[in-house]
Amino acid sequence: DSDGRFVQALLKKSAGKPLIAEAEAKGLLAVLQWLHDSDRLTRTIVIETDCLQVVQALRSRQKNNTEFGAIIECCRSLVNLYENCDISYVRRQANRVAHDLAQASRFIANLQVLNSCPSCIESTIMNEMN
Repeated sequence: DSDGRFVQALLKKSAGKPLIAEAEAKGLLAVLQWLHDSDRLTRTIVIETDCLQVVQALRSRQKNNTEFGAIIECCRSLVNLYENCDISYVRRQANRVAHDLAQASRFIANLQVLNSCPSCIESTIMNEMN
């Protein structure tokens, strides 16, 4: 949250070896679907990604007839359902928690919703709070 405390996280392993931007877009889509299914449409949603290509594609109105473009269109459709949803780019160095969680997701078998801070990011969160 804005105070640097852990709120909640979703971990999901990507199948195969997608391109980085495609994997990031799939991750964003999974989060947006999870938020939608959790009935969080009226809450303020802030999502940060270290993939500039995803943020630029979301803001662009150009059609992209690729798998990546189709995923972005699905993301746009879900974003439009929210009263207040901000998806922004942050450099990886400034978003270390998300990067560490993404690395941890490589070792899980199924989708996991984390309601408490996992050990893989505890020290990073503590460092960011200080």
